[in-house]
Amino acid sequence: ARAYNNGAKVFSKGLAVQGGVAYFGVSYARAPLLRATVPETLLVAVDLKTKKELWGRVVQSNGLINQILTKSYLGHVQLPDEISSLELIHHGGGGKLVDFCEDIVLENEENAARSEVMCKKAYVDPTECHEPNARALCCACRGGVRREEPLLAGKLDREVMKIEDFVNATVTFVPNHQCRDKDGLTKRLPLEMKTRSNIPTITDIDRDLNYIVKHLCNINVEPIQKLVADMGDEGFTIEYQHNGNNAVITNRQVMDRFKPGCNAITLIFSSKRADKVYHFPWLNEWLPMLRELVLEPLGIPLNQIMRMQLANMPRGSDIRFHSDRNAWVQTAHRTHIPIITHPDIFFLAEMRHRKDEDHAILRIKSHAGEVYEFNNAKGHAVRNVGPSRVHLIIDWVEDALYDEEKGDVEKLDKLRPSEVCTHPKGINELQCGG
Repeated sequence: ARAYNNGAKVFSKGLAVQGGVAYFGVSYARAPLLRATVPETLLVAVDLKTKKELWGRVVQSNGLINQILTKSYLGHVQLPDEISSLELIHHGGGGKLVDFCEDIVLENEENAARSEVMCKKAYVDPTECHEPNARALCCACRGGVRREEPLLAGKLDREVMKIEDFVNATVTFVPNHQCRDKDGLTKRLPLEMKTRSNIPTITDIDRDLNYIVKHLCNINVEPIQKLVADMGDEGFTIEYQHNGNNAVITNRQVMDRFKPGCNAITLIFSSKRADKVYHFPWLNEWLPMLRELVLEPLGIPLNQIMRMQLANMPRGSDIRFHSDRNAWVQTAHRTHIPIITHPDIFFLAEMRHRKDEDHAILRIKSHAGEVYEFNNAKGHAVRNVGPSRVHLIIDWVEDALYDEEKGDVEKLDKLRPSEVCTHPKGINELQCGG
């Protein structure tokens, strides 16, 4: 907790005591009118007997924390079976300008280091302001460079300013390693909220968040990361895959229109009506690792996977706003497993169409291994203003699509090495040959 403020003034408040443990909220000190803009709070547990910190956790609080509820306080109140691991922070201060001050750093390296230490100390020890130049250099001593800047709630606000889209809120995920629900089933969004009648009712970020995105769990993807990194962007090209004996889909009209610059390694694909599934040759190489690290922890059997791909967004690529509309979308769960990602990726979901007056955009920020399901019947886009991003994307259904042991050849087609396929508009099945 002492290291949290990094020299800035803080506000701390005792919140609760239970079982000899006291809980405190520590946040940056701000004037009363600006306290709602505090982006995060450090929640700290202290052992009252030893007076030592037991743990500390940063909470995206959107203001100060004034109260927490302990188990003893709740008594017999019935908690939900599953606690959400989503954290939502709203952006911007409504165009409000606030006073901003930045300590002056001297050009000479030795003097710069000394003045930086002095200014940090001045936040907690006012006598530092008596040091030479402190009143000119340090904000805490009424010096520094002062100006008005747009109100920013924190790091996430600064990130979304990198793109042209106006982002209203960002959702992040609390670490959670329990991938299945209490019945041992894969966690999931309700499919009824993907129907054409219900999609228009999902319009409010706060009210409808649990119909838009669901954090399933955190898994280890480091072995997959290494394989993907070794291939580089070249490994995702059609030429590389064809020469490496994977089957490929060559018509790119939809990709070029909505996802310029993007490419993918297809492992499993389906017909548009989802009445036939195609296994691509590289699935045999990838499946043992994917089963161990992804499918078994999530509880997704292979014969329930309709589509599976490693999707790559190289630097400078873009996924434009679109919604997935084929009939299979309403029956399938779209699961994202980030493999390689970074803070300059912006996965955006729109609440209403961009031309609507009440249009709002939600950013879904994820780290590698943070598995989540997204309602892909809603409009979505991805902006990449940094290096390559790779997600493993799985579309799976709740019942088996085929029975391989019974030789379900009409429903399962295993493509040949280097087979070339197209998926023409208006045609249900892949057209393959060569």
